[in-house]
Amino acid sequence: MTQTNLKQLLNPLNEDFTAKIIEPHSDINMEQLFVELPADTMHRQRQLELLILPDEDGVCFLQYFISLPYTVDKNQINELSRLILKINAKLPLIGFGLLEEMQLIFFRCIVPCPDQPLEDDVYVHTAHMILYILDNFGPILESLGNTEMSYDECINELMKYEND
Repeated sequence: MTQTNLKQLLNPLNEDFTAKIIEPHSDINMEQLFVELPADTMHRQRQLELLILPDEDGVCFLQYFISLPYTVDKNQINELSRLILKINAKLPLIGFGLLEEMQLIFFRCIVPCPDQPLEDDVYVHTAHMILYILDNFGPILESLGNTEMSYDECINELMKYEND
């Protein structure tokens, strides 16, 4: 029986966000924790999903995942892929990804966790860091994906983070 349990994070996450547990069901046979993040600058709701991935050789992993509500022009896929690589190289947590066939940008981070009760401040801090990353780098990706900005303009926006 594993000691790592998503329910351990429910109350700590609810101090800063709204979080709820979804019990296993026919579609997904494992417990999920959904965290409502503040809306983005376009007032779109965002929901972060936490999931404990199956145990591999005694190592437990906690996955944070969020699909982003961005419009992606299919002609921007190559440039978006290049930009995602550049952004991920700057991030303390990696990262952004692209499902080309669905024209979907997402953020996925996998954090190892020992098979013991979760240290909630570490994992709540990770949720805050993801929110920071989404708020600061997501709009740059969206601007390229929907052709509001060119690749070079997006790179110039990234340069602002060089001095931070």
